[in-house]
Amino acid sequence: MKPVNFWKNKKVMVTGSEGFIGKWLCERLTKKGAYLVSIKKQTDFAILKSFMKLYEIECIFHLGAQSQVGEAIKQPDETFKKNIQGTWDILEAARQTRVNRIIIASTDKVYGEGFNKKEIDSLNAINPYDVSKIAVDKLAQSYMETYGMKIAITRFCNVYGGGDLNLQRIVPDTIITILKEKQPIIRSDGKTIREYIYIKDVVDAYLLLGQYDAFGGPFNIGTGETITAKTIVYEIISQMKRFKLIPKVLNQAKNEIQNQSLNSDKFSKTFEWKPKYSFRKGLKETIRWYRENTRYWK
Repeated sequence: MKPVNFWKNKKVMVTGSEGFIGKWLCERLTKKGAYLVSIKKQTDFAILKSFMKLYEIECIFHLGAQSQVGEAIKQPDETFKKNIQGTWDILEAARQTRVNRIIIASTDKVYGEGFNKKEIDSLNAINPYDVSKIAVDKLAQSYMETYGMKIAITRFCNVYGGGDLNLQRIVPDTIITILKEKQPIIRSDGKTIREYIYIKDVVDAYLLLGQYDAFGGPFNIGTGETITAKTIVYEIISQMKRFKLIPKVLNQAKNEIQNQSLNSDKFSKTFEWKPKYSFRKGLKETIRWYRENTRYWK
């Protein structure tokens, strides 16, 4: 077991530090006393390398990416450049400066359709965002196997929680829409089945990966709790007590994975980990965040 104060004075680089997950992770690392070098946007290779050398970086969390599926379809060139080149630059700069503790953010979307996906399963995604993440995943595995670098790859299920302002995602969009006393919208047919994980569980998982030496390529990280899009919207309506706001089902979502879940046994057994939040419990905290932080979305 590592000591409780493992992160105190640890020199850590976080890319995508202004993103939804990045902000939560940086806040927790700061509270634990880590020395942070935060990278807000895609940064030139030479600058990344100089920062890693100058600040003697010991651990990297690479979260920076273009993460919106819709934007990826509209601008695949920018998505590939940001996600693939951005990851390549991080890995190569880390190799040259001998940073040997790296956590790379992939996604469950790399698997494509299907339930109970395991790390050994084929990566069958086809749309631009998902394919860019397959490339990210493979780049990380290549550097790990070829150069013996300690690299963990996270394949989280759908992450939700306070501070997510991406209204292409069903949880923040529904909450904010209802807070504005408007009719919530379901872009799909409402029958899509996905797995969701609360942001605090996500940060806990990231810190575990950074703290321990049990690095071994990709890790699926989920809750085992699947839920339909329609059920999500009605659960939000119920918790917010806005029963008169009946959702409108558009059935217009295209080129997106319909049904998916993960098998997270590898991560759970390796780290003796299980999520602290059920979907209902995490949603309750999430709704409270948006009620208390109206300045971010009004």
